[in-house]
Amino acid sequence: MATKVQYAWYSPTQKKYNKEDIMRKNKGISYSSFIYLNTDGKEVEVTEVASNPEFISYFKDAKRVGMVTKFVRHTYD
Repeated sequence: MATKVQYAWYSPTQKKYNKEDIMRKNKGISYSSFIYLNTDGKEVEVTEVASNPEFISYFKDAKRVGMVTKFVRHTYD
């Protein structure tokens, strides 16, 4: 089975927004970002993942992390 490659970005602003918005909706249970494996098999922290490499984030401080292959877990910090 082929590995599905996606493209990831990280934004400190989005991480803060995710935690606050999700906490409000889920009564205190929140995650702030995601951990994925990159193409080297290393864990990377991301806040957005898209199939389109030309994706443009709404968050102006978002930096492209690169290609990722597998979701590992949420972060709760």
